[in-house]
Amino acid sequence: MAILTFFMAILATYRLANLLPEDDGPFFVFRRIRSFTANKMMAENDDLGFWAMVDEAVNCAYCCGLYAAIFVGGLAAWNNFYGNLFVLVFAIAGGQSIFQRWSDKR
Repeated sequence: MAILTFFMAILATYRLANLLPEDDGPFFVFRRIRSFTANKMMAENDDLGFWAMVDEAVNCAYCCGLYAAIFVGGLAAWNNFYGNLFVLVFAIAGGQSIFQRWSDKR
């Protein structure tokens, strides 16, 4: 069972890591977040300021993967119904996303 949970956590992390930097989301919520951070960075006019770091974090799949891994790892370690349901739903979405990317390349 621990191997299955680990595999599901990997798939859920994959999906969550690609959600913010690459998808628009429902009602364009993720696109709006990326646009908000970009506008704040431009208004600040500082390439190394706070909003520049936040903008980089929401546009980088590797950064989002780290944050998602911390979150999903905590849910996987805290074994309850809602945590398992969250991990399962995003694991299924992660598997679908992998197959979709694979089929798009063919």
